[in-house]
Amino acid sequence: MIIYTLVTGNLIYVGETGNMKKRMSDLNRTQNHTFRRTIGEKLFSNRKDYVKATSKRKYPDKLEEELNQWISKNCNVSYITLDFGRKEVEEYYQEKYELYNKRKKRR
Repeated sequence: MIIYTLVTGNLIYVGETGNMKKRMSDLNRTQNHTFRRTIGEKLFSNRKDYVKATSKRKYPDKLEEELNQWISKNCNVSYITLDFGRKEVEEYYQEKYELYNKRKKRR
């Protein structure tokens, strides 16, 4: 899965999955996806109503709605099917571009 901004066309996230439907569902849940938490932190951390989201806690409802709107207005998802090497492709793009991926190279 590749996520890029519609405004600039810049690549901002690369991830791999064996189940695209589940991965897209996870992308809509702050507790399940570090990408959402990273974007939310960049957008909202200077606000009074900001409460840091974790894998156990989402943002307050108002911030969740604003985050949903920001993602739907500013991001586009593309994907390609690979029969092998998904992890290696993800790691290549993480090294080549400055992305919002939090996880570093797997061992």
